[in-house]
Amino acid sequence: MSTPNEYDPYAEYRNVPAVPNPAQPDLVKPQPQPQQQQPHDLTRVDQQQREIAERLAWEQQQREIAERQAWEQQVRQQAWAEAQRQAAWQAQQPQQQPHYAGPVQQVTVNNVVGGSVVNVRAFPHTMHLILTLISCGMWAPIWIIHYVIDIARR
Repeated sequence: MSTPNEYDPYAEYRNVPAVPNPAQPDLVKPQPQPQQQQPHDLTRVDQQQREIAERLAWEQQQREIAERQAWEQQVRQQAWAEAQRQAAWQAQQPQQQPHYAGPVQQVTVNNVVGGSVVNVRAFPHTMHLILTLISCGMWAPIWIIHYVIDIARR
């Protein structure tokens, strides 16, 4: 067991009066309260804080206006410099007149042999072959007759 002047952290569980811990502040003692300011002092302090806040806001607004004006001035200077560069470049380029080739001539080609237009069509052998196969050879005489007539026309 501990001596009566030693701090015992388990004293409250044993129903023994506890000796205060010197390392911790005494929570039972009332802490000193800060002195309250008089009402007229509060209004003066509030007014001073309000004036400071207004002055800071005004200064911030003036800084933003100055920054915006500086940015606009810089943009104008950059645009002017770019326009000057483009004008100098265009002045260095030789002026070329557009080449005029005259009116466009239209060409039409007519294939005329002996006073008539030659119309060359291919003979439809594929169609006749398919019809001959489907009809088991019954279309073959028609194919032959058609071919002979087509040769005679040419």
